[in-house]
Amino acid sequence: MSIWNGKGNNKFGPAEPTGPGWTPHFPAEFGADFDSDGVGDIFATGTGTLNVWNGKGSNNFTPADPVGTGWADVSRPVAADFNRDGIGDLAAVRDGTLHIWNGKGDNKFTPAEAVGPGWEDLAATLVSLGDVNGDGHPDLAAVDTEGVLHIWNGQGNNNFHPPVRVGSGWTGFSRPIGGDFNRDGIGDIAAVKDGTLSIWNGRGHNKFTPAEAVGPGWTDLAHALMSLGDVNNDGQTDLAAIDPEGVLHVYNGRGGNNFDPPVRIGPNWNEHFPR
Repeated sequence: MSIWNGKGNNKFGPAEPTGPGWTPHFPAEFGADFDSDGVGDIFATGTGTLNVWNGKGSNNFTPADPVGTGWADVSRPVAADFNRDGIGDLAAVRDGTLHIWNGKGDNKFTPAEAVGPGWEDLAATLVSLGDVNGDGHPDLAAVDTEGVLHIWNGQGNNNFHPPVRVGSGWTGFSRPIGGDFNRDGIGDIAAVKDGTLSIWNGRGHNKFTPAEAVGPGWTDLAHALMSLGDVNNDGQTDLAAIDPEGVLHVYNGRGGNNFDPPVRIGPNWNEHFPR
């Protein structure tokens, strides 16, 4: 952490470092950060084992850390800091019940805590949005079988308010992902339909702008589209996706719902994100 001392007239002195150790007090709001270093991590359970690839910055990642087995009967997890301790947590559905695994740091987690039943038809579209109602707690969303998007606003301590109906018309879209793609501090939604990536920017109070079409060419990438948080240390939310050959690509955010061309990370990801 650094401090710039004000000198008046909108002028400031040079940065004065105050010391390390501040990252846990300013946790990543989007994506996963299981080691609290402020850089987004990748996680997957497609092999039945939870694996974590910790971000090192500059679009680089550590080798896979096999955290634990027993994930074969769990929906694809989503990440956020549901208990607000500065460490990323996981949420997923097992046997129709939503569970949360709270992070303990260094890619370690508490045993699953059952949050509540009734999630059978929502598991495939479960998404972590960040904070979309401005109360400081991360929120969840999912699309029901009628194509209606609902939001569960977080209360902290792994608790959520009853669902808020946001709107219909989500049939045919890929599983949504969350992020802050315009850097206004409010969670946004991104999803793919008919090969086009679209973004709905959050306006607060569980409301969103109409969809903005970002661009075509996402048909083969939609199944494993993910929001990583910031993996190149520029303060923008980044996306990632896996092509049909199993190659992972990162799309670094530029703000304003724009992204840089894809950066090739590496092959052999299909087993972790099966189609």
